[in-house]
Amino acid sequence: MKRQELAKKLAIHLNTLANWETGSILPKKQKIKELATALNLSEQEEDKLLTAGLEQSVPHESGPQFLPHQRTRKASCSAHRL
Repeated sequence: MKRQELAKKLAIHLNTLANWETGSILPKKQKIKELATALNLSEQEEDKLLTAGLEQSVPHESGPQFLPHQRTRKASCSAHRL
């Protein structure tokens, strides 16, 4: 099934589907069930999909985790151009 067909079947915008695929946003429980039906998933596969969605939607108690070596760099100043 093409992505456009799936989006139409689920009554969502193609961008929403893309966001689900990248994990930018997660579908609501009802949409997960509709997705499972549209893709002809078994009950076990649907349960895994629902469980995975619930695990990802629960915020971590300590907030985002950053490794010590991860730092942001300041943009270089354009005044140093030749």
